[in-house]
Amino acid sequence: MKITSIETYFFEYPLLKEFYPAWIPGHAQTANRCVLLKLLSDEGTEGVAAASVFSEDQARLVKVIVEGTIGMFLIGADPAEIEVLARIVNMYGLMLGGRPWLVEVALWDMLGKGAGEPLYRHWGGTLAEIEVYASTGEVATAQRSPQARDAMLTQPLLAENGRVKLPTGPGLGIELSPGAISKFAKRL
Repeated sequence: MKITSIETYFFEYPLLKEFYPAWIPGHAQTANRCVLLKLLSDEGTEGVAAASVFSEDQARLVKVIVEGTIGMFLIGADPAEIEVLARIVNMYGLMLGGRPWLVEVALWDMLGKGAGEPLYRHWGGTLAEIEVYASTGEVATAQRSPQARDAMLTQPLLAENGRVKLPTGPGLGIELSPGAISKFAKRL
């Protein structure tokens, strides 16, 4: 398998109310923003990953770093050479000040899909469930935390009996439909 192309998309979708992330005290977010990276192979396998960004300008910087600089080393490369590619990604990412880790995640996603198995199994894991904890991303009071936990446990797609179900399909379990991309994405 060889990597044939790299695509980046900027997603921005408004939040219903202001969100105050615990990791940026005093900053109110009004929308979620991220860059979606898609690596494509000559066999039709795709690897997908995302990284949070604060603005479309920052997303453009990620695009330049991923497609323009690191991408020169990825096109034509075998994603199974992940250790070599990860060193390249980290070296150039650190020099350029980007968020290169999303490239490695997309490589792993591509490898898992290429192998036809979930990554936890590809890495030698045996359990399809992990324990979950309640986190809202915001600093919560002791009174609010139990409600957040209970709300999380009642969401059928996320949890069952206090445990999160991992994707059972190949890779990270991320599949992109054209409708999902076009709804929130803008090609950079």
